[in-house]
Amino acid sequence: MAPGSPILTWVPICREVFDGVLGDAPNQLGKLREDVHVSAGRLAGHLETPGAITEAGLRNNISVGLQYLANWLSGNGRGGRLQT
Repeated sequence: MAPGSPILTWVPICREVFDGVLGDAPNQLGKLREDVHVSAGRLAGHLETPGAITEAGLRNNISVGLQYLANWLSGNGRGGRLQT
């Protein structure tokens, strides 16, 4: 990704927010909520999502997937700048 990229300008801001919440912890596993119970079926419950499958949505998803793959193959790893 090129220096001065809009995405790179967010990295310090995001890091500050995450570090403020996580501190030195690598994750939030110590903050599990005992009152929340989620099953594998619920996580995969895409049929419960409102809305319709559209050609435009499918084309966008394919486009983003191909851009991600192209950036990864060219050495940009995380997908570079995706155009959605």
